[in-house]
Amino acid sequence: MTWLRERGIAFLAYRAARAGAATGAHIHVGRPSERLASARR
Repeated sequence: MTWLRERGIAFLAYRAARAGAATGAHIHVGRPSERLASARR
């Protein structure tokens, strides 16, 4: 994550499962999907 931050690369980091999005801890590189972005509003 430090490497990504130093280079200004967008990412999301999940520490655990997230219903409908992730089965476990992982890093998603890139901007959030429209589905996740709309769920945050």
